[in-house]
Amino acid sequence: MGEEKNSIVNKIPEEIKLYNTLYLKYREYGKEARNTFNKILGEYKGLDDLVSDGFDTSLDITKTYIDYAVDTLKDMDVEYITEENFTQKYYQKYCTFGDVFNNLENQYKKIEKSNHDKILKEKTEIFNSEEVRENILNSIENSVVDIHEAILDCVENETDKDLYRVTSDDKKEAQDLLFKLKSESKLLRNDEKLNILEKMLGSNPYLEETYFYLLDINKGDKNNQIEQYANYFGIDLAKRKSEIINSEINKYLKGNLDNVGLKDKKEILNSYFENYFSQKYKQKDTYSNKVYLDNLNKIYKDTFKTPKLNEDVNELIDECNFIYEKYNDERFLNIKNEIEKSLLNSKTISNLKKESDNEIKIEIKEEEAEIEKEAQREYKLESEREEPKHDDQRDEKHDQKHDKHNQEHHNQHDIKIKSENLPQIKNKQPKEKNQLTYDEYAVAAEPTQKKSTLSYGFKIASLIFMLFSGVMLFDLFIQILDNRFIYGRDLLLSYVTVGVLFGISLVCNYAAIKKTHPYGKIVSNKSILIRVFIAIISFIGGTISDKTYIEAFCFTIGIMVFLYIIRDCLFRRGE
Repeated sequence: MGEEKNSIVNKIPEEIKLYNTLYLKYREYGKEARNTFNKILGEYKGLDDLVSDGFDTSLDITKTYIDYAVDTLKDMDVEYITEENFTQKYYQKYCTFGDVFNNLENQYKKIEKSNHDKILKEKTEIFNSEEVRENILNSIENSVVDIHEAILDCVENETDKDLYRVTSDDKKEAQDLLFKLKSESKLLRNDEKLNILEKMLGSNPYLEETYFYLLDINKGDKNNQIEQYANYFGIDLAKRKSEIINSEINKYLKGNLDNVGLKDKKEILNSYFENYFSQKYKQKDTYSNKVYLDNLNKIYKDTFKTPKLNEDVNELIDECNFIYEKYNDERFLNIKNEIEKSLLNSKTISNLKKESDNEIKIEIKEEEAEIEKEAQREYKLESEREEPKHDDQRDEKHDQKHDKHNQEHHNQHDIKIKSENLPQIKNKQPKEKNQLTYDEYAVAAEPTQKKSTLSYGFKIASLIFMLFSGVMLFDLFIQILDNRFIYGRDLLLSYVTVGVLFGISLVCNYAAIKKTHPYGKIVSNKSILIRVFIAIISFIGGTISDKTYIEAFCFTIGIMVFLYIIRDCLFRRGE
């Protein structure tokens, strides 16, 4: 970022620029020295290594940056200065890590004189202490950063120049002004706040919170002037700006957006970024651009989950494709693919539903037509069996009655098909004159021919397998009641055998019923109640019986009856 474009930076005095260049350079050197020593600290085995080698290692690290300082001084017209003179005369008072290591060595000597059993424990505690490590690292970092102060002292002393610097008094003044701003923020007007912030920048332009307040008072940084000024003094405001925008966008997305289109959402997002980042957020691979794409991804996902208008979906597909091609962010390609997949699935489901509805309607019409045909045929057969009385008159009445029945049935059938897409043929309707119930249809539709040999075969097989399952169950009860010891495996095998035989019986019974009763076998409620009564009596008899075999027999009969009830209910037609 060239200074010719930064009008606010060009207004900074040259003496401040000189100090700022030195300070920022040695601030980076301080971080570098901290990281270097931290790596070496990780290689030490214990407190013995730290005490014996720590100070010398710190001194070697610092000497590297003192060499840089001597070179810098030569560029500032201080040519006749050596490393040793610079260290003893100007730098020694700023070097603080020596005091830290002296205190650590004193602690170490005390431990050596203490009880032998406690030596190892105390050494380990000190070596692993986060506080001790932070003190050492901070002292090394600050000692390197403060080399810039020694350079300024040397230049002032050797050249009689008066240089700008941020003193400890300046830093204290800035902190006091910050405290006043925080405590009286609600009472101060914006112009008063700006006056305080201006004084804070004059005292200490390296105080980060000053720039936070400037962003807040100005409701953004539309011309990017605040960030330029902060960047010049080594403060990165991009993260703070991003936090503000992320917070606002999250609040916005949690609101009611039912009537807000994609275009309006995107305009809101763009307005935030233009207000805080100007046009920088559109530049690829910048921090602000990354944050912008993160928030845009949130908005597009939100629109995809609850699309309100068809044009939103189409626009979203185009936008995702555009963003992917421009910034090569695969998240937007994924959203586009998900939308297209969702649209394809919804169309497929819609088509399948229509086809399914049409098939169901055709099946229902065919079933109703077949039932009607069988009912008419049986009705005619029943009429022919009756003895004729007054033949001519009866035939005429019969024909009229039959025609009327057919006409009413056709009317009833048409009404059902028109009024319901999926008519429930089991629903009871009020029975009108000459209108047959479902059971009457089913009875009329039953085949009049004799049962086939195959149906008898299935029926016999069903009874045989049912008998075998009953015998197995009966034998199992006898063993239990005789207090015979049965292994868990044998007991489980017996129950499985009974279950398999009973299942085969059900299959055979189902096959026999489908042969003899295509529309289901009618089992009346009365029949079910009688069987329940028999089962209950059998259980009671088994409970009060003193004879184990009689008791087992009664229990078995009760269970068998219940099994028959279950079996019949599986194939029972509703009444």
